[in-house]
Amino acid sequence: MPSGGGEGNQFDTDIAGGNLPGEGYDHWRRERYLLYKLAEYPELAPPGSAMIAFQNAKAASIVGQLTAAGLQTIALFEVPAPEQSTLTANEAQIQIKSAQIDAIDQTLSEALPQAEYDALIAQREALNTEIPAFLAQSNTILAQLQTARNTQADALLAQLGGIAASTPYAQNDKDLLGIYLQTIAKATP
Repeated sequence: MPSGGGEGNQFDTDIAGGNLPGEGYDHWRRERYLLYKLAEYPELAPPGSAMIAFQNAKAASIVGQLTAAGLQTIALFEVPAPEQSTLTANEAQIQIKSAQIDAIDQTLSEALPQAEYDALIAQREALNTEIPAFLAQSNTILAQLQTARNTQADALLAQLGGIAASTPYAQNDKDLLGIYLQTIAKATP
């Protein structure tokens, strides 16, 4: 939990209450900051608090809608635990196999007896044939994740199209998020 955040922080409380000086873009930035902060640290907004009231009041506003779209965009890059586990295990296996190949390369010498030399070469070849399987499995998982990400980015783009921006800074945020989502959606696996 971040120190000094949420209900006990006067700055956050003032943002939630609209009690800070400034208007327009300053007000927009502060609200967006607090919405992102509360989304990242939900413990800063206990039930019945001013922070919850602020979140609820802003949910349907342009700043709330764009923040929600931004949070969904961030979530596009989260790799589910099973896939992450497989990717991590594959990477570890590739490193292990590569280290074993390096060790064999360091011990290979024409001075070795022929049978020992041939056995090391056979081990090296066997290890070399295992690495592509781990790479292929990882690449398949990454391609599937990218395809899902592209589909989700297209859906978010459509959702973003329905948000009406009423100020130049809201329109700017909407445009930037749209460009980012278009870039994701056009990525090829």
